[in-house]
Amino acid sequence: MNTDTRNFLISPHNYRKSSEILFPFEIYEELITTLGWEIRDWSKYWIENKYPEFSKNSFPVGINYDWFWGLALPLLTDIENLLKVDKRNFVIGISGLPGCGKSTLASWIECICIDLGWPVKAISLDDFYLPANEMQIALKNNPWNVPRGIPGSHSMDILFESIHRFLNSGEILCPIYDKSLRNGSGDRKGWDRSYSKILILEGWFVGCNPDQYINQDDNEQNTSPLILTEKEKEYQKIVLNNLHTYLPIWQKLSRVWHIKSEFFRYTYQWKIEQENNMYIKRGASLKGRALQDFLRMISTCIPTSLLNNIECDVLSILNQKRRLIWIGNNK
Repeated sequence: MNTDTRNFLISPHNYRKSSEILFPFEIYEELITTLGWEIRDWSKYWIENKYPEFSKNSFPVGINYDWFWGLALPLLTDIENLLKVDKRNFVIGISGLPGCGKSTLASWIECICIDLGWPVKAISLDDFYLPANEMQIALKNNPWNVPRGIPGSHSMDILFESIHRFLNSGEILCPIYDKSLRNGSGDRKGWDRSYSKILILEGWFVGCNPDQYINQDDNEQNTSPLILTEKEKEYQKIVLNNLHTYLPIWQKLSRVWHIKSEFFRYTYQWKIEQENNMYIKRGASLKGRALQDFLRMISTCIPTSLLNNIECDVLSILNQKRRLIWIGNNK
């Protein structure tokens, strides 16, 4: 194991005045109470009962104390509570801007659950991207010339059927999408079949509700980091219309955890780092102008007021270094 986990055995109650915790402890404590625990008993439960079962295999490299105690263990506690409900399957949504770490968190949670023997599966909204030939048609003439990512670039019939099938039978039939194919433009490569009781669905606009945008200024001058061109304004209307097709999926989510950036512009740095890491691992990723166009799309295709106000149960906020500076119930 490459990550030093010795400090993780210190309870956050005893560690709250250290530099490892930047989030308000009282609000965090309220979250743990909502999950059915007194914070001292909860910490002891994880340190003594559960931590030994997954500490050897499940930690990603470089994981921080604040993500472990502030995000992972509360989310695992939420999952454990749902697992106790008989004869029902549940979908949990994780939403956050590109590069924030939501995919890593979802994968990490799945690995821990495997070690704990819990039936939990994590998938991405990106897994449901259209095949390359259909994607080119769906995104033709988009003003950013991006190959994927926009609401409307997913196989909605397959996504809805997959969620419906899971909720009724526990079976998960999901396409596999490889973003490194076609020189970083991506394409579908096969299918994955599994069974579970809890399904995690992560994506950068999971839970985004276009109906909240009614009567707002199209220019978004008070919330957007960029001023939209006329073509972007027109295409944004298409995106908002496409977002309505995702609402039946959001309605299937039992819980939504939103990982929010303190400032929207941080996603630029995070996305660049994400693509650089993909290039190191797979030899292909978005580069140069293609990456700049993708960053522009993230900033302008969905009104940032919607992305900043995802309908969620639990809200977390990250600073530029992805340190957790707020975690609690979304009131």
